[in-house]
Amino acid sequence: MNGATVASKPALSVEDVLSAVRQWPAAKRVGLLQQVAAIFAEQKAHKSQPISPVSLADIWALLPTDMPSLTDEELDQLQEQWRLEKHG
Repeated sequence: MNGATVASKPALSVEDVLSAVRQWPAAKRVGLLQQVAAIFAEQKAHKSQPISPVSLADIWALLPTDMPSLTDEELDQLQEQWRLEKHG
């Protein structure tokens, strides 16, 4: 970082974060989900206690029901982005 500590930043409420994330395009929101899942995987690797697995269906169930559905084109873009991240 640039010398600033996390403690010196003002805390954001969950509502503030969700409000900002709602403004993002679908691909960026999915990327955020992937990063959060990676954090849980990291924590699981460092702890002796097992963390109960979270399925994609569980994650989808947490999403608001009024979210617009992804188009086939958006899904294709997400799939291509995932392939590039996975295989380079």
